[in-house]
Amino acid sequence: MGSSPPAGVPTFSPATYTHLHGHSSYLGNPTLPQTQTPAGLQYLHPVPIDPSLTPGAHAPMPLQPAVAQLQALVDSDSKGQNHTKLQTKKKNTPLRDFAEVVGAKFGFMADLFREFGYTIAVGQEHDAQTPAVHLNSRDQKYHDLWKTLCKYHPDISKDIIAGGAMGATQMSHTLEQGRRKLRQAMVNGIKRHIRNWYAFTPPLVPGRRNQQGFKHNDCGRLICPADYPWDNDEQVHAALRNHESRKYPIEPCHLPLMLWANEEYDPDNLVKGFSRNILIVKAMLLFLRGPAAANSVNRNTDEHGSAGAASGTSNTKPRWSTWGITEITPPCIAACATMVRFALSDERSFSAGPSESAKSTCSARAGTWPYLRFYHHIVKFIEKTMSTAQRKDLLSWYSTKVLGSAMYDNSDVDSDGDSGNDKNHEDNGGAPRMSMLARLSAQARATARQ
Repeated sequence: MGSSPPAGVPTFSPATYTHLHGHSSYLGNPTLPQTQTPAGLQYLHPVPIDPSLTPGAHAPMPLQPAVAQLQALVDSDSKGQNHTKLQTKKKNTPLRDFAEVVGAKFGFMADLFREFGYTIAVGQEHDAQTPAVHLNSRDQKYHDLWKTLCKYHPDISKDIIAGGAMGATQMSHTLEQGRRKLRQAMVNGIKRHIRNWYAFTPPLVPGRRNQQGFKHNDCGRLICPADYPWDNDEQVHAALRNHESRKYPIEPCHLPLMLWANEEYDPDNLVKGFSRNILIVKAMLLFLRGPAAANSVNRNTDEHGSAGAASGTSNTKPRWSTWGITEITPPCIAACATMVRFALSDERSFSAGPSESAKSTCSARAGTWPYLRFYHHIVKFIEKTMSTAQRKDLLSWYSTKVLGSAMYDNSDVDSDGDSGNDKNHEDNGGAPRMSMLARLSAQARATARQ
């Protein structure tokens, strides 16, 4: 798994990738700029191709239902995406279909944003057995993602070589197409169904997103930072609706109430019920098992956020089966929480949001909320800050509720996402406001030391 290209075949280094693209960001365009191909990109020189490596020759047949399912989700040209056009056949080959499915599965199970181009570059430069000491923490994360990619697509290195000089570029483009379809499918599905999952007053009206977010009492309460007195303070309503982010900051580290079971949290035990809200459970059920399963789970939960296993059925084979999903991972939870947060907002289109360097400009204005940082905060907290017992319990709980089994993967994967220490803001009295993420992390670490 994740073996290096054959001897004599030059690889595409991360440094070369960053130089050519001018960045190595999480959500950068994985394809080449619309200019003539630079000579330095010939990182995979043409080599004699074994007929057995012909594109599509190894595409597993069991994934064909998933291919059709993915193609039916959304149109490939999603709004708001600007990808460089490559010279490809109009009709996808079985290999391209398979790679798109891998990209979608990877986006849900492993990472919703990080760039495929850089992941491939790191994976090709370093052998799968490279000791962690030889990589910085960031590249180690990308190397771990490369190994996950190889797990989902065992022949990815062969297919890149078979593609010649443009093999890695084409592969990253195709994988990103699949992940882009995944994000669009999640956005569209949750936006369409969330109004049936909660007793919104007034009811959410399709096509009237400008009446959601902080303009809607229930939506506002759910996405309001958990420690702000939304129910009892009209000043909070006005500040958030008027984008007074300095007085009441809403950066991703100020975690919203919708992350906790029953929209309740214990100030002395913030981990209790964290990320177990019924809306997140329903979003995951919708994506993996269909609307019937999502609608079968009611809102009656116990003090631990137990929602009961879903019982709904569907006429089509569920995605968890066609994709071979046997475990729920922290990125699965983070992806669903991120999409629920967007569905409750008044933003018209989903995007990663402003970069880390622009965090000071974060506000409640539509289209500017940093979903990428929110996603990575949740992933990193579950993977790195929660105790082993807490993480094991959470993933087992989700596996039981969503998959109907207690299977989970408790591996600790390093994350180079946002540190979680977004700049503290000052409230009216000038005292620094400690974010919910900082409080949550401090409690989790204190528990781990006991």
